[in-house]
Amino acid sequence: MNNKQREIWEEKAKTFERFKQNNSDTLEILNFFKEFGVNFNNKSIIDIGCGNGRFALELANSASSVLCLDISKNMLDDLHSDCLSLGLKNISIKCADFDESYKDLGAFDIVFGAMTPALNNEKSFLNALNLAKEYFCYVGWGRYRQDGLTQEVLEAHGANLILPKGLPDALKWLENADKSPITYKYFKQNFTKMLSLDDAINRTKIQCKMSLASVDEKLCAKIISKYADTNKMVKLTHSREIGAMIISK
Repeated sequence: MNNKQREIWEEKAKTFERFKQNNSDTLEILNFFKEFGVNFNNKSIIDIGCGNGRFALELANSASSVLCLDISKNMLDDLHSDCLSLGLKNISIKCADFDESYKDLGAFDIVFGAMTPALNNEKSFLNALNLAKEYFCYVGWGRYRQDGLTQEVLEAHGANLILPKGLPDALKWLENADKSPITYKYFKQNFTKMLSLDDAINRTKIQCKMSLASVDEKLCAKIISKYADTNKMVKLTHSREIGAMIISK
């Protein structure tokens, strides 16, 4: 992953939602894996592109060990802080690029990767699969993504909101490798939240940087400011589909 992407994720970490125990969306995904035979109890797990630990901190409650791998030091600092608060002692943390480090990682009972650009190409995806002794649990983008504010700012820059690589792509990569999943499923997720005007501008700016070489910050602020209420709060609405898949070794 290039330095620009690393810098973006370091910036995103500043406002990225922190771990919440028993989050319904997180548990829905984990329960899907369990329903189709994945047993996380007493297993060695690697969470590739773990971010600030949305899944890793839940998995640590049952796993024997969880290696958390991510390129963002800021994300991992937040994960470490939450790990200490929760009293978890079976988590280890590694700040590294997956493509540069996977040969030295060893094998794990279960490989876990969720919504991470670390696995957004065929080679990296199959390398992750090869680390698994039992299962590869994959979570990626589905078939659509809607984010009105980001789309409006991108259109003002002459661009469009791009759907990142996800489950539809991963299914093709498996087919190319003559492999097939145990099962997969698409989940719809919709959420609305209120952000301060400054946070809304910063979030949208970061999102746009994922697609643009540069962002006109004044233009971004002008567009987002139109949606601020009298208390300088902005309503953010996001709709997306994500996909989960289980691959057995």
